[in-house]
Amino acid sequence: ARSWLAYRITHHSSAQSPPPPVPRRVLRSSTVLLEVAQRAVSEQRMISIRTSLVCSFLLLFIVPTTMVSSFSAATTNDATSSRATSTSSSYRLRKFDVDKDMDAIHDICRSVYGGADYLPKTAPALASDPHSSFVVLAHINTDRPAAVGNARRFKPNMSWLEAIRTCPDHRGRGLARQLTQSLIDSSHSEHGDAMYSCTVESNVAMRKVFDRTGMKQLGQIHQCSFAELKKLPGWAADGDTAASSVLPEPLLSSLGVGDDSISGVAKQMQLTTISSEDELNKELTQIRDKGGIGHLVGLYELLPDEGVRKSLVAKRVWKLSSKANPKDFALIALVHEAKISSLKSPWVCSISATSMVALEGALWNACSDQCMENIGDHVSFTVAFDICGVPVDSLNVPAAVKALPLTDDACLLFGSTDSL
Repeated sequence: ARSWLAYRITHHSSAQSPPPPVPRRVLRSSTVLLEVAQRAVSEQRMISIRTSLVCSFLLLFIVPTTMVSSFSAATTNDATSSRATSTSSSYRLRKFDVDKDMDAIHDICRSVYGGADYLPKTAPALASDPHSSFVVLAHINTDRPAAVGNARRFKPNMSWLEAIRTCPDHRGRGLARQLTQSLIDSSHSEHGDAMYSCTVESNVAMRKVFDRTGMKQLGQIHQCSFAELKKLPGWAADGDTAASSVLPEPLLSSLGVGDDSISGVAKQMQLTTISSEDELNKELTQIRDKGGIGHLVGLYELLPDEGVRKSLVAKRVWKLSSKANPKDFALIALVHEAKISSLKSPWVCSISATSMVALEGALWNACSDQCMENIGDHVSFTVAFDICGVPVDSLNVPAAVKALPLTDDACLLFGSTDSL
């Protein structure tokens, strides 16, 4: 009681403004004292006059003050919610219109990825894709898109959220959150789909959007830096560097990793072709059970079924297994990625591995003639992999893995469910 009186006098609380919050130590002491008094009353025991007076003081001053503070906070939250509602009412959700929205798309994406955003090129295809819901939030007065986004059905009961962009002039108004929530709700109500997506670790704004729409982090996709791959001799597509005029070599050779750097255990692993979806899904389930994602990964995405089927038909999906340790195995898939424009090769090597030695063996086998003969005239590819939660920066990383020019900005996987 004395602490609270001193606190109120020090802060000069007035009737015109809400009282300051009750200090935690006062609340803890008050709670204990009131519980003691309550037990005494329930057990029909006597309490001292001093205790009775203090409890009366608490009920008269502490409890009402706490209620007023809570009411004040609730009022502030209501005001914030009201402003958000007012902002959202200035925009309407509609489908993307190729005939009238392309100029707006170019403006929205002008500063994304340093001006090299893929969305302006792929927008027409997304708009015509029967598996996609490519939508915009347009201002009600001008009907010009202020934000865009797409939800693509890529597996049974699973949709992929992508291409969320907000015009710089309309940022800070909660449009990305509103658009994301709308796509999550529509995918669930129309198809019963859970929503998945990813973003880089440094994109704090998008991570907040995921958090506010109930999406949880489920894993991480490791991948190579295109800026570093372009520096490898013969790898760059734009011809801006002298290195792009020479013929490229396979990934490990380009990184200076020779056969003598590969462990004997990795070299002894056996490579077999996977020819059916059932067989592939069985292996992916085992990887999920060991802590992996349980889906083949691509560049900032989980690979859609359609792309995986094409690789299965073309005999570009393999399992790598070890007789010495059956727990060490990996899945390898070579997938064509049309969105790659800065590298000469449009191929991605997707790897799902259960251990570091399995990842090492997968990289070495993927660069072998047996695998490379399946991608035509190309001899190079970038890499995206999942390794069942094993850290790639530990001291026991094989030379082949350590040489990979991985992105500094981790790609984080999110979902509207607790698991994949």
